[in-house]
Amino acid sequence: MCGAQLSFGSCHTEERSSDSVTYEKERELAEEIFRYLNNWGRGGAVTREKLSRPQLERVYVKVTSDFDAAGYMQPRTITWEDGRTFQIEQVRDFRPANTVRMNLPGDCYTVIIQGQERHLFFEHSAPLYSGRVERWFVEVEG
Repeated sequence: MCGAQLSFGSCHTEERSSDSVTYEKERELAEEIFRYLNNWGRGGAVTREKLSRPQLERVYVKVTSDFDAAGYMQPRTITWEDGRTFQIEQVRDFRPANTVRMNLPGDCYTVIIQGQERHLFFEHSAPLYSGRVERWFVEVEG
């Protein structure tokens, strides 16, 4: 080790050729792994996929929905906290999906909004907590 701080790379200076871009990317990945390991405890193995994914933040939104005769819920509009409302042009897919953080049952709707595909989640209430209500959320880069 070169000094008191953990560093990635060699102690001696050497001129790097065309591999410098690759070296820098590997160094950034190694530093990201180190940061992740220092914050261990949120579960899961360290993988390139996890490290390369953007950090997503859950944002709860107001959703207007219709119910068809069979009882299926169809989301129609999304309203953000600041009042902006977006029309859902199409529901492309629906599937059950548990929430990762709280392990609550829920549903994931793949919807089209302004021509772009987005995921809209419906979080079911926790059976142990009768005061908790079902609610909608989207994930945005944080």
